[in-house]
Amino acid sequence: MTLLMIRTLNMKIPCRKQILALIWCISECLFFSGYINGWLWVKQIVKEDGYFIEPCNISLAKTVISKEHVDILMNQPIRMTHNKTKLKCFYKKVVKVVSLEEYAIYENKSKILKNTFDKGNNITFSGFDCDEQENKLELIHIIVLLFRNITLLPLGVFLDAYGSSKARIIALCCTAFGSLTMLFSSNTYPWLILPALLMLGVAGMLILLTDLQVANLFGSRRYTVMSVFVGAYFSGGIVIFFMKLTKATGVSLQTSFMFTTIGIVPVLISTIAMLPRSRIPWPLPAEYVGTKKKHDLSEFWGIIKTKLYIFCIIWYSLLTLKIWMYDMTVDRQLSHIGVIDTDKYVSLYALILLLSLPISPLFGIVMDWNKKQVTAHHHILQMKNIFYAVSIHFCIALLSSVTSLFSNIHVQVLSFIFVAMEKVALHATLYAFLTHVHFPSEHFGKLVGIVIGCSGITLILQFPLKLLLHQGSSDNTFYVHIVLLVIVVVSGCHPLSLWYHCRTGGINNSAEMTEQERPLTIVLMENIMKKQDNSNDENKTDQADKLTEAESAKLQITDL
Repeated sequence: MTLLMIRTLNMKIPCRKQILALIWCISECLFFSGYINGWLWVKQIVKEDGYFIEPCNISLAKTVISKEHVDILMNQPIRMTHNKTKLKCFYKKVVKVVSLEEYAIYENKSKILKNTFDKGNNITFSGFDCDEQENKLELIHIIVLLFRNITLLPLGVFLDAYGSSKARIIALCCTAFGSLTMLFSSNTYPWLILPALLMLGVAGMLILLTDLQVANLFGSRRYTVMSVFVGAYFSGGIVIFFMKLTKATGVSLQTSFMFTTIGIVPVLISTIAMLPRSRIPWPLPAEYVGTKKKHDLSEFWGIIKTKLYIFCIIWYSLLTLKIWMYDMTVDRQLSHIGVIDTDKYVSLYALILLLSLPISPLFGIVMDWNKKQVTAHHHILQMKNIFYAVSIHFCIALLSSVTSLFSNIHVQVLSFIFVAMEKVALHATLYAFLTHVHFPSEHFGKLVGIVIGCSGITLILQFPLKLLLHQGSSDNTFYVHIVLLVIVVVSGCHPLSLWYHCRTGGINNSAEMTEQERPLTIVLMENIMKKQDNSNDENKTDQADKLTEAESAKLQITDL
């Protein structure tokens, strides 16, 4: 037994390789996930390029003009011709008392098509409001999210059956298809962004799921590394942000996507050279050679019927609905509270979302707290740490819902920060929960696929919420945010379920305990238990709960 312990302790991965793997995976999550998480900037770019502009009833921004001028505009609508297609423009009459500063802003916004220019077949539209264009882009976003989440269910089954390498090849194919489709999209063929964004969204999720296993190489810092990957995933909007900056210098959106296609090559090389064909298991076996485990479907069907897993599905589905509904109503919320330049604050919200990467390690540190303090019920203590992180996330979700109810721009900016933290905490705790030893690692893809797939179906509830949003003469987001607050309260079923199972000892350890693949932690635990059997009965209970400092210090590779 001592020889096994010494051989296992020499398996520690060199620090340089750990750092290289960490940086590389963060880069992958950053550059392959921004197309969906940077949607707020994508929408601004395609609106400027005139996507879905044809059916628009273009309306002036709120302005102060004379009654005679209003009557002329209402009776004689302006017609603009582009490529021999007549676009009819209607104007809305709005009466409002404003200050001189607001009037100056209104006058600036009332210049329709101030940045309009025609270069061949390209035309840029900005400076006007178009409800039809906005509704079509929102519909595309909902469809992309819905089908991306549902598609992850069969892809999760594929990940478990054929391993990480083949799943990443599918992700790279989706990236290539999505980027090439964006090359052919334009204001003439705007519908092409639907399959393009769908493929890019699927690719980003697959890259993240396959990168999560790299965290298994970091031992007691496993959940911290996993949270960093999630933070990088939600900070991926920085790619679209750079596209927006380069567009201001004359680089088109299509050209930017052409350059992103080149990034497939190094990822393909890393897929072949770095990652195993199957997966990196957890707990990391004493003699890890990258072997593949057999799947026990009867065990899988038993897991998905448990209350712990069902409450996790409800929790994630409801909070996903809440987050995406918030993103889609943020501009209307700002308009409702009287903000004139909404684009400015929407861009601020998108910039705050880029802070997901630096704040993500905080949640991982909570879940990795005291992991070197190994006890006889180490897997339950680990789940308790996850429960603490889930509880913190629940409090953040409540704060974001409450602050969004106030008609104050400073409180709204505070809600932006809470939502950014909420997104990272939600997904970091989800992946930590599903990679806990309570769930067999060979079913990780299917378990994640079911949870995210069910959340995709829940996104259909956005349509009745939008009907509630459009009640009355103007968009009123107050009642929508009340519903979202109720959704957050109902999602508290999952942290309550976690607390109950941890207290009653309902957390299992599904790791296989074969003689050849026993993790170092279990080997040490068995040694301690044998020593305790020979000790005095008076000290037996105290020694069973906690290892000595010397023995705990040896747990440098795997800590359950």
